[in-house]
Amino acid sequence: MTTTSTPIAGPAAPPSGLGWTRHGRYAAAAVLTSLGVLWLAASLIGYGKHDLERLLWTAQHPLPAGLGLAADMLAVPFVVGAALVWLLLSRGRSPRLAWAGAALLTCAAAGQGVIVGMELADYLVARGGTVDLGTWSALTDSPSGLPVTVLLVLFLAGAFGGILVAMTALWRSRAVPRAAIALVVLSQLADGVSAYVPATAIGLAGLGWMSLHLLRADR
Repeated sequence: MTTTSTPIAGPAAPPSGLGWTRHGRYAAAAVLTSLGVLWLAASLIGYGKHDLERLLWTAQHPLPAGLGLAADMLAVPFVVGAALVWLLLSRGRSPRLAWAGAALLTCAAAGQGVIVGMELADYLVARGGTVDLGTWSALTDSPSGLPVTVLLVLFLAGAFGGILVAMTALWRSRAVPRAAIALVVLSQLADGVSAYVPATAIGLAGLGWMSLHLLRADR
């Protein structure tokens, strides 16, 4: 008499991207966490101050203003790094969305670099004390022209569109907790409606959760 037995199914294979080496996972976690920390630091320093008020505050507090601007500068390459991490995590199951999200986020990083350059000019003018801040603010608060339009398209379409597309690809990949993905999307929405709580705090929570998941993932 011949007997057959049904093999017991083993655990499901880990989602794409969680088979990285330990050093790869540590590097990815460091990139995501660093981006969240830098964004939060840059937004908290001088939070709620805009236009002329921010220029006056910068003139009176050059050290913290400089630290906030430096954090914003350092965040730019980490945007590209985060886009690369999300691309590698999600391209296995959603290659088109993953690549599209990475491309849009690269545009966002370029736009953010230009904005940081404008903020650097504000910082130098406010610290120099040789230019009337009211006049400078009137000239720079509502810029217009083709370069400004290109900047808005690069930054706004890249940032909001890139996050939505990249997070959709990441959601489908199941490589990180979906609640963490939702927090990153929520941070973008909160930034768009100028919530009382800095949107970057929500973003740091989502990015930190992703980083923790990567550190705990099995090889």
